[in-house]
Amino acid sequence: MADPELTRRLRDYFNRQIPWLQTRVEEMRNLHARLNEQGLESVTETETRRQQEMAAFEEENRLLLREWSQSTAVSSSERAEIEALAERSQALREELSKAYATAAAEMETQLGEVRQSLGEVLRGRRTMQKYGNSETSNDPGSDFLDRQV
Repeated sequence: MADPELTRRLRDYFNRQIPWLQTRVEEMRNLHARLNEQGLESVTETETRRQQEMAAFEEENRLLLREWSQSTAVSSSERAEIEALAERSQALREELSKAYATAAAEMETQLGEVRQSLGEVLRGRRTMQKYGNSETSNDPGSDFLDRQV
């Protein structure tokens, strides 16, 4: 005897989750462009919202999986349909995981570049403070430049 209600709920779940995962993969692949276009604050808000959505999907999945594993009233054709949807979902989750890893690596690279640039700016600032500007310095003789090196 088939359990059409469980199958319907699972089908509904995967038909919502799969497009969401596809969108999420594209968002992560385009993270750099999104940061340039939308800015850090907007992207951060979106990422926070996406994490909440992911948590809701995970909770729903946990509940449905428990029912699915306990159900004996699912026909083989329904089981095959749901398993195909689950496989598609799993493939997209793996793709999303790779996209996250790639985005994280890119952000680490950019962070290193920003740190290096900041270090150069700070060194230049210290140099300017150390030698000062002869026009604004009150120290007599501060405009003297020792050319003997």
